[in-house]
Amino acid sequence: MSKLVFKEQVLSDVVLQSLTNSINDMNQASQKTYSMSVPSGFSKYTEMANCKSSIIQLTKELQELQAWINSSCKKFDNALSSMNNEVLLLPQSQLQVRKEVVR
Repeated sequence: MSKLVFKEQVLSDVVLQSLTNSINDMNQASQKTYSMSVPSGFSKYTEMANCKSSIIQLTKELQELQAWINSSCKKFDNALSSMNNEVLLLPQSQLQVRKEVVR
């Protein structure tokens, strides 16, 4: 029998925390773009005008990724718990120690 070990501590401590920080930063950037005034004669006016929608889209994608990771971890934990419960129901038998080697 083999045992599957998934250490999600690193995932939740590092990756999810970084995603949360990024989402917070992107929300702040989105709020800053509301007060942004770009002169229409500016050479990069179109890029600056589209900046807000790009930030909102990136924020949505980060939130979806965060939700996917959270739901995947929950599904994985549930699957592991289910398998562990199944293993506990299996009959246990003790093998006898042999003194001779079978070749």
